[in-house]
Amino acid sequence: MIPAGGPKGDVRNGLSLAVLAVSFCVALLVGWAAIRQGMAAWALRKDDLSAAVRWSPGSSTVLAKTAAADLKAGRDTEALAAARAALARAPYDGAALWVIGRVEGRDDRARRREIVHQASRLSRRDSAVSSWLIRDALASGDVRTVALQADMVLRRRVEVGDSVFRVLYGVIQTPAGRAAVAERLALKPPWRQPFLTSAGLAADPTAVVDLLIEMRGTGASPTDDEAHNLFRRLAVQQRYDELRRARSRIFGGPAGEGLVYDPDLNGLPGPPPLNWEPLSASGERYDWKPLAAQSGRIRVDRAGSTSTPLLRQMVFLGPGRYSVSVVAENAETEGDRAFTLEVQCHSRVVIGRAPIQTSSGGPTTTDQSFVVPPDGCAAQWIQVIAGADSVTATSILLDRIDVRPASANGATR
Repeated sequence: MIPAGGPKGDVRNGLSLAVLAVSFCVALLVGWAAIRQGMAAWALRKDDLSAAVRWSPGSSTVLAKTAAADLKAGRDTEALAAARAALARAPYDGAALWVIGRVEGRDDRARRREIVHQASRLSRRDSAVSSWLIRDALASGDVRTVALQADMVLRRRVEVGDSVFRVLYGVIQTPAGRAAVAERLALKPPWRQPFLTSAGLAADPTAVVDLLIEMRGTGASPTDDEAHNLFRRLAVQQRYDELRRARSRIFGGPAGEGLVYDPDLNGLPGPPPLNWEPLSASGERYDWKPLAAQSGRIRVDRAGSTSTPLLRQMVFLGPGRYSVSVVAENAETEGDRAFTLEVQCHSRVVIGRAPIQTSSGGPTTTDQSFVVPPDGCAAQWIQVIAGADSVTATSILLDRIDVRPASANGATR
């Protein structure tokens, strides 16, 4: 019998120590490789390519970034070598394939497009690939690809919104382009409202109107907030024909015999100024909804004796005689004749005014006739303003505001 501490025991102990030493070295190497890769990734996030190369020169990601930098600097040979090295380590690296497509297809447009489209399928999160595809699609008139790639870029990089939006402003100038963009907007991407509110201010208004009409056909109609900037811009620029067309085709026009939109104050869809727009005492717009407990009523409050409009809507009435009416009721009023119903041309000429009659016993109707002149009054404001009487505080409940022709010669325009 050989003692435990004999030669065989020494051999076993030696082997255990060797295995432990090898395991330690492997763990050390793996840990060091992970540290180098982490530091390289950190350097790439800081746009420090030289540091990333020092930490992990053989990384496929670093090689692909190096290839892209060489391509940008015009070093095609170096770019091609780095991109091929990256593909050797990661055969499905779309960024590396994109560089190869740009270099090898420099004189062969068909080959370049084939390789870059393949790169797009392999690397859908690479903005450089998408940006190139947008430019290439624009050059060839492929508006569906432009819209698709713009959608992909905007979903992952909101900070480039302004530059991509400008591209889409040009795309929506044509019917095919509007259809392609409307198709992407129907998916309700996160950039939809920012794009539409921006387009309402900066793009060609006629193209934006046609885009909103196209959107309604997709089943994803524009919201009030998305159309508000466009409607406001058209009103300020006095482009009333386009404004009427937009409201009619997108949100619908006045119903029945009345000439006011949503006369019963039910909160129908549609942005101001062609819908009721409440204003604060300082003239700033704020959001409103009909009173929850009394659907179809609006409570208007005021303080002091200012004559600021508190509620208004733009309408389009042709020359002739009309009658405007309001149904209202007292609500905590400390003074009569505290509110006035006014009709004003867009040029700020007042063509009708009457104090709103109220009674604590129930709704009271106030009627006032007015005449729209043949010139200088293409659009009108129907508005409720603070009356001239000095009061400390007052509120009123409005049930209905409407305008009707007073005779056969009144007509809408």
